[in-house]
Amino acid sequence: RMSLDTIDKTIQNAQTQLTLYAAFAIVAMIVTSLLFLYRTVHKPVRGLMQGTREISAGNLEYKIPIHSQDELGILADSFNKMTISLKSVMEENQRWSQELEKRVEEKTEQLKKIHEQILQIEKMASLGKLSATVAHELNNPLEGILTYSKLIIKQLRKNLESEDTRKQINEELEVIIRETERCGNIVKNLLLFSKKQTGEFTLAPLKEIVSKSLQLVQHHFRIANIKVKEIYENENMMVLCDANQLEQALIALFVNSAEAMPDGGTITIETFCEPDKNKTYIRITDTGIGISAEDLPHIFEPFYTTKKSGKGVGLGLSVVYGIIERHGGTISAVSTIGRGTSITITLPTCREHEKQNDGTSPSKKGI
Repeated sequence: RMSLDTIDKTIQNAQTQLTLYAAFAIVAMIVTSLLFLYRTVHKPVRGLMQGTREISAGNLEYKIPIHSQDELGILADSFNKMTISLKSVMEENQRWSQELEKRVEEKTEQLKKIHEQILQIEKMASLGKLSATVAHELNNPLEGILTYSKLIIKQLRKNLESEDTRKQINEELEVIIRETERCGNIVKNLLLFSKKQTGEFTLAPLKEIVSKSLQLVQHHFRIANIKVKEIYENENMMVLCDANQLEQALIALFVNSAEAMPDGGTITIETFCEPDKNKTYIRITDTGIGISAEDLPHIFEPFYTTKKSGKGVGLGLSVVYGIIERHGGTISAVSTIGRGTSITITLPTCREHEKQNDGTSPSKKGI
């Protein structure tokens, strides 16, 4: 028969074991729960937190790893899709930003050119007013000089006995008359300029206009040791223009080129056209001293000159600009210091005189 002490001891041992088993089971359950929570909650949440930090730092390439299909896995997948959408939107915004900057630069450049054109128009308007005043003041004395020069020639022809003396004086007075008439023509052109009018527009051979202009400055070129080269794409090319004013513009450009070559050089005149664009080009290139980049944008402005004091008033090229403008054309210049300047005139009409020998080849001529 078992004693009560033995039974109590057995019961106590059983209770102790049960307590230990219970404690172990509780600890195991706690550890298992913690591992489960770590894997299913803490780790995904930490991944989400890392993702938000990466996105806030600008790393839109970052993707949150997805290890489950539960709510946190769905949240991580949504987060990755949001990142992709955000990246796409930012790339689109960046592209539009670059496009906007490009368009702003283009519009700014256009506005700058328009502003320069407006300034040029205003200056040309000022020059027109000045031209009217100069023309009015100069025309009367020139007319008087011309009249008295002709009277002197008549008197000298009657009274001088020496044939040589009379011939010499007559020649000198003929020069006075010729130069006075030329001044009168310049004044008339200034009047036309001030009124924004031109003479009669007719179809004229471009080569003939260039040749006449060169003939008037040919003596000056020879004295200055300047060679002239002519290149005509088609010798029969015709332009609709006021031939006299176009000659005046070319002469002014030729004289400018000569002044830029004090030690001699070469001036090249080219004419060509683009029938599909309805444009005719006259290009005058010299081997002179060139124009600085600072001065080049202003050479067609009234009263702007690069010459030394007293050598010019800066009206020549502005008058040329006005003549070409009234012909519906444009004029531009490119230049390199020490290498020369090239001026291109663009006229809006390009026609060729139809002859039997329509296939005339380009000609080159030097004087």
